[in-house]
Amino acid sequence: MSDMLQKSPKKALFCISSLGLGHATRTLPIAKIYGKTHELHVVSTGSALAFLRQELASTGAVFYDFPDYPPIERGRGLKFYLYFIFDSLRIFGVIRREHRFAFDLAKKNSFDFIISDGRYGAYVKGTPSFLISHQISFVAPAWFRPFTWISDLFNYRQFRKFDEIIIPDYEDPKFSLAGRLSHHPMLRKLKHNFVGVLSSIERVEVTEEVDYLFTLSGYLQEHKEPFLKELFAEAENLSGQKVFVLGKAEVGVITPEEKSAEITVYQNATGDLRARLFSSARFIISRAGYSTIMDLAELEKPAFLVPTPNQTEQEYLAKHHLRQDNFLFPPAKLGDLSGTSKPAIKVPWKTAESVRRVKKIVDSYFRQPFFSIIVPAHNEEKYLGDTLTHLKSLDYPKNLYEVIVVENGSTDRTLEIARRYEGENIKVWQMTGKGVSRARNFGSDKANPESDWLIFLDADTVIEKPLLLEIAKHLKANQQTNFSIGTTEVDPLGDLRLKAKIWFWIYNLGHRLTKTSFAVQIFKAKLKNQVRFDETLTLSEDLKFIKDAQAFGKFFYLPTRSVLTSTRRFDRVGWLKLFIEWNFQAIFIPEQKKQKMQYKVIR
Repeated sequence: MSDMLQKSPKKALFCISSLGLGHATRTLPIAKIYGKTHELHVVSTGSALAFLRQELASTGAVFYDFPDYPPIERGRGLKFYLYFIFDSLRIFGVIRREHRFAFDLAKKNSFDFIISDGRYGAYVKGTPSFLISHQISFVAPAWFRPFTWISDLFNYRQFRKFDEIIIPDYEDPKFSLAGRLSHHPMLRKLKHNFVGVLSSIERVEVTEEVDYLFTLSGYLQEHKEPFLKELFAEAENLSGQKVFVLGKAEVGVITPEEKSAEITVYQNATGDLRARLFSSARFIISRAGYSTIMDLAELEKPAFLVPTPNQTEQEYLAKHHLRQDNFLFPPAKLGDLSGTSKPAIKVPWKTAESVRRVKKIVDSYFRQPFFSIIVPAHNEEKYLGDTLTHLKSLDYPKNLYEVIVVENGSTDRTLEIARRYEGENIKVWQMTGKGVSRARNFGSDKANPESDWLIFLDADTVIEKPLLLEIAKHLKANQQTNFSIGTTEVDPLGDLRLKAKIWFWIYNLGHRLTKTSFAVQIFKAKLKNQVRFDETLTLSEDLKFIKDAQAFGKFFYLPTRSVLTSTRRFDRVGWLKLFIEWNFQAIFIPEQKKQKMQYKVIR
């Protein structure tokens, strides 16, 4: 019985591409952090899977060997282009199978989240899914450059299936390691975060006793052997201690008989050995892979980088960093390294901070949002007490919501009533002068800096206990959608007449279809400095606010029975007359004229 009551262990799924070890090495520090709190399930194949098995052995991770995408950009000459077309088409089938595999795993294990590095099918709707990628836009081979828009469209359609894109680069172009690969206009339509470098190598304090460290990775074996022979030949002409790391799955040390004693060759290097070798190297010679560049930035090491032939990403990165004067590239010679005074590349922050940022992004999907409920109150003595009584007893953690009452120019007992409820998480502010837009902006400025959403609530509107939980659940279920503003269904307060129910049904339908609101607006707090209520308007100010907010995200409508507002205006003006009046103001009266019109206060 006690076993049944035990809480299920937290589980996380990591799906890592094996097209080069770089995907595994840069994801490793994230996996290690979550390996302390979660049961890890890791999907990969080949050398990447062997590397991850070694590095994550102590976490008790569960591993799955699943085929990867075909090795794009293999072959030479005409074969290169034929393979490129054939392999590109094969990817679609692999993504479908990959998605089915991830879905089946998630169904069995109920993962808290999924992190995919380079595997486009590793997402599951309803489970927070994150894609790590620095290559938002592919660099196509020369003959296919006019059709880059096709690959960009493909990327966009796949990226939007993930809750968020984690970009291992810096947003400031001045420090960007990936250049235009990671800075692409499509990001404006995708939820994303630049987190900085991700490297699995932790610098250790050792003497730089290795003069030249040669490291070979990458997934195109056809280029590895010729490159290795070329480097061995070059190494013979360099004086000093030379070390080769071949990036193979085997572990151990070999010294080729035909090579000098100054050359040591490791089939692979992981853990402490890898950190010690890289930290003790004076210069590093490698392919121009992106993960290698991140390792160099982490360690602040000078390097000689050689792009893999026909691998367009590495060719672009070489040009980008050549312009930045960061590393040496061909046609320079390895011998030039000995006399170089080229400084090591500097970045704003390194892996420890980047991992902290990734963790903050992922963990944000599991914490409940903080709400700031802003209630402008002008001569609301009749309704304010009931409104605040309901707000005080919401079914939501008291430390995760606050109520800000902004009394503005009342001549009745509004302020006195508000003060009765002040305390705990209800705050009362008094503002000189009148104006609902001014009061809302004032309340927005007073909101807790940790607030995720601002809820602007009319003072004659009550919300029932479950509303904040309903909003939080709706937002979590639609995590992939970038919402900036929303509203809820509203029912008549204390009016049980059929007429009232029918009219409110019509209003709710209208607000849902036209993306407008009545009595309540739910607004993303981090946009409060970009979007403000127009203080020159005394009517239709909420329409303009909602329209302005939609420039930063989508509108949402929450069906609920937990929001009720008074029918005082309808009863005083007339239900049909008020309907016509509001629609006429919204559709036909220009904004300049609205600025001169006064809102009719009805209490």
